[in-house]
Amino acid sequence: MIPVFSMVGCSSEGAPNAKYDVVLCSGKTENGDHYQLVGTQTESTSGVSIKIGVLKNGNWLIPLSSDSRFLGDDGLFHIRDTSNPVPKYKAVDLYSVSGVFTFMNNGSFLMESYTFQTLGYDKGEYIFLSCVKKDYIAVDLSKYHFPSIDRGLYKDSFTDNGKVIGYDYNNISGRYVWYLLDIDNLSLTKIASDMKCCPSAPLSDGLFFASDDCFYNTSGQNVIDLSHYNIVETTPMFIDRTAMITIKNNAGRSCWIRIDKQGNVIQEEMC
Repeated sequence: MIPVFSMVGCSSEGAPNAKYDVVLCSGKTENGDHYQLVGTQTESTSGVSIKIGVLKNGNWLIPLSSDSRFLGDDGLFHIRDTSNPVPKYKAVDLYSVSGVFTFMNNGSFLMESYTFQTLGYDKGEYIFLSCVKKDYIAVDLSKYHFPSIDRGLYKDSFTDNGKVIGYDYNNISGRYVWYLLDIDNLSLTKIASDMKCCPSAPLSDGLFFASDDCFYNTSGQNVIDLSHYNIVETTPMFIDRTAMITIKNNAGRSCWIRIDKQGNVIQEEMC
């Protein structure tokens, strides 16, 4: 398994019948299930003990445990020290980790975590907790890039039924390798290699937009070629089987077209 790890908006709503100290993050999936990442902290002369668990609709899905991938070897959270210009981590307790976690629309949780390195930058990872598998997958931040997460394009972190498109870049060949991250199945799969372009928008309705102005499917196949348009935006998405795209005409005026998943223009604004 490749170690790898998403926020339909985190809130601090609590579950009345469960005992915990802090709601770290919570949100609802499209089918209405309510997930909460919660924690407890106890302190003694031997140090701090933190436990993490997950509630689903007010009931324990993952019981409180100190055996969480979100915690470092010292039992604390390792988050980025934003006061440092290079990636360096600082260790914090349960009450100093607010805003670090993200809930994704498939019912999973994401944390950006860092591990100490003896030389250079500390190693950063996206750590995902799948509430389906009740397990974690971590992705190396220095290698993999995810348009729907890295750039902060959407306040509500977006997945397509638990799937996210990503890529890495080969500095020697100048080409890209594309990956499909399936959070619910804890897998990261290569779908295309030696590509001249990279994904530039999130996967949605099974398709994603790339930097060559084409839409691709999750097998890495070009299914809609829009390169003959002068496209203004770089992040169009299919929602309910259609996508609206802003273009410019020969006079430089912006207008829009709406296409279906076969690439047919079904609506357009007169330029």
